Amino acid sequence: KTDIEVIIYRVTCELINNTIKHAQSGNIEIHLNQQGNTLILSYSDDGIGFDVNEVVHGRSKGMGYSNMISRVHSIKGTFDIDSGRDIGTKVFITVPV
Repeated sequence: KTDIEVIIYRVTCELINNTIKHAQSGNIEIHLNQQGNTLILSYSDDGIGFDVNEVVHGRSKGMGYSNMISRVHSIKGTFDIDSGRDIGTKVFITVPV
């Protein structure tokens, strides 16, 4: 359980840091819920967004998203990103507990 708490905390901090540094966002919304045996983190901002394929799978110099995805996968979680130019960013993480 401690690993889950630490990883969720660090991933949330990284998401907030990315929003502050890159998104030109006015708002961040974070929801953390537990439904049965699943922890659900929902994160969104109203920033400028980005091309998910380029940042996660492409030649982007930042390793932030790759590291976050690896951390979540290490606790058997899922990490889904929805973003695009001028639509903000939404991240949905689920982790079995």
